[in-house]
Amino acid sequence: MPVFELTLLGTFGLTAVGTPRSLRSHKAQALLAYLALRPLQAHRRDTLASILWSHVPTSQARHSLRQTISSIRSTLDDVPTPLIATEADTVRLNTPAVSVDALRFLQLASNASAADVREAAAVYIGDLLEGVHLEEPAFDRWLAGEREQLHHRAVGVFSRELQRCIDEGSADDAIGAALRLLALDPVLEWVHRTLMKLYDQQGRLGAAVTQYNNCARIIQQELGVEPELETRQLWEELLAKRRHRPSATLAETQPESASAQESTGVLAPAPRQRASVSPRATVIAVQANAVTRAMLERVLVPASYALVGARTPAEALALLERHANPVILISDGAPECGDAISALRNKRDDVPIVVLTAQPPKVTQPQAEPLRYVRRPIGADALLGAIAELLTRQSPPPASK
Repeated sequence: MPVFELTLLGTFGLTAVGTPRSLRSHKAQALLAYLALRPLQAHRRDTLASILWSHVPTSQARHSLRQTISSIRSTLDDVPTPLIATEADTVRLNTPAVSVDALRFLQLASNASAADVREAAAVYIGDLLEGVHLEEPAFDRWLAGEREQLHHRAVGVFSRELQRCIDEGSADDAIGAALRLLALDPVLEWVHRTLMKLYDQQGRLGAAVTQYNNCARIIQQELGVEPELETRQLWEELLAKRRHRPSATLAETQPESASAQESTGVLAPAPRQRASVSPRATVIAVQANAVTRAMLERVLVPASYALVGARTPAEALALLERHANPVILISDGAPECGDAISALRNKRDDVPIVVLTAQPPKVTQPQAEPLRYVRRPIGADALLGAIAELLTRQSPPPASK
C-alpha cells in the first residue's frame, strides 16, 4: 500500500500514511507534480532549477531547489519513507511509495471495462493543478500541455460513461454524465442534443427546450455560428410536441433553475417538485470551476438548495444581502482563499462557510465558528451534512412554553 497520496487533479493535495499534509508553496506543488508525471525518471538538478526558477542565476536557482526539497521533507519529517530521492546531481520521486491520482486516471481511462470508466470519471474532479500558475515559461508550457492531454482524455471518459448510462436506461445518471461533459467542453453540440432527448424522455419538455436555448447561446458566443441543422430540427420537434400538450404541468413548461444556468452555462437536472417551493437556503459558490459547479448542481439542486456563482469574493459579499439563508462555499485552491474568508467574516461573522479541501485540518474539539471542511473528492452526504449542520446552528432556539 502506498505511503503517500498525491492529488494533482483539481486542488493539490498531499497525504502521508492517511494524514493530510499542508504544502502551500506553488513551487513545491509544481516540483512534485513534475516529478510525479514522469515516474521512474531521474531529473538533473540544473534542469529542474531552470524550469522552476528561470529568472535568477543558476546558482540561486539551484539553492531555491534545495530549499524547496528541504521544505517538502520537513513537512514529512515524521515519515520514515522518503517521498523524494536525491543523488549528487539528480532528483526523482520515490515512485513505489506514491499513489498519484492523475496517473491512476490515465490507467483507468485506457481500460475498456465499464467499471474502470466509471472509476475514471469519479477520479477526474478537476483540471491538473487548478489555481497553479508560476509565470515560469517552461513550466507553464509543460503544465498547459499536460492539462490539455488529461482534459482530452476526460472528455473521452465522460463520453463513454454517458453512452453506458444511456445503454443501461439510467436517464438520471446519463444527465449527470452529460452535464459533466458540457462542463468540460460547452460546445459539444451532440451532448446538448442528448440532454434534450433525455429531458424529453422524462416528460420535461420545458427543460428540453431551454437546453436548446442554452446550446444556441453558447455556440453563438464561442463559435459565432448557429446550431447544426440536426439540433434545430430536434428543437422544432420538441416545440411541436409541446404545443400539443396544453395540460403540461408548470414544472414541465417552465425553464429550469436560473441560478444553475448562470453558474455553469448548462442546464442542471432539477428536482421533481412544484416550482413554487422555496429553496431551503442559497449556496453561493465562490470561484468554483466548471467541473465543480456541475457536481454541486447535481448534489444541491435535487436537495432543494438554490445555487448561485460568485466570480470574486466581492461579488459573494454583495450576494449575501440578496439571498435568504446564504451559505458560502469556497475551495482552498481559490486565489486568496484565506483573505476571502476573512473579508466575508468581517462583513457577516455569522455567515456559514463550507471549505472544499484535499487537506482538512484536524479538529480536536467542537467548532464554535460556523465553518466546516469537506474533503475532495466531494461526497454528496458529506457536503449536504455540513450545510445542514451549519444551517441548524443558525436556526433560533424554539420559544419556551
